[in-house]
Amino acid sequence: MILRRVQWQVLTSGFASRIRQLCYSTSIAEEQRGGNQRELARLKNIKKSQEQQKKKGANEKDGNKGMSLEERRHRDAEQMREKQRLAKEKEAASGNSNNADSGNKNKK
Repeated sequence: MILRRVQWQVLTSGFASRIRQLCYSTSIAEEQRGGNQRELARLKNIKKSQEQQKKKGANEKDGNKGMSLEERRHRDAEQMREKQRLAKEKEAASGNSNNADSGNKNKK
């Protein structure tokens, strides 16, 4: 009788619940492995699509659609002229506030 009472206390104590937790945790780990596989497949797909974007020709890219080569060259030249104009303005503005020797760095 005492033996049965001790066995019952062991089964009803944390031992049985711990076994249930271990069984449950292994099933969760198995589900996570599948989730990792999906995540790896998703990353692989993203990388593949990026590689395909790199392989596109210049006229197939989003910013160039519907433009001929001459139109693209003209647009790019205008952008470069604008950048150069802004750089000269910035240099002139900073040149006025700095000393006059800033342009003569290479001279000895």
